Amino acid sequence: MRTEPESLSAAQLRRRFETSLDAAVRGLRVSSEPFDIEVSRALNLIAAGAPDPPADVVEQARSEFEAQLDGSRAAAAREQLRALVVSRQP
Repeated sequence: MRTEPESLSAAQLRRRFETSLDAAVRGLRVSSEPFDIEVSRALNLIAAGAPDPPADVVEQARSEFEAQLDGSRAAAAREQLRALVVSRQP
């Protein structure tokens, strides 16, 4: 049985991020859901550096999350794909 992905509000996503960030700082690996690959990678780097991950890695995770939340990373990816398609047209 296939289920549809859960649709979360910005506030719900932020709560999940903060919960996941707290777990990562304690050294726990976190689920990639509902985060994109960049956020998941940053959280796993934090977990690898626990119990005292570098502050710049934590800030990077926050920055990656904000880029997911505001849609800027998705917009950049769409633009890259559009440019690629256009560049390959005769």
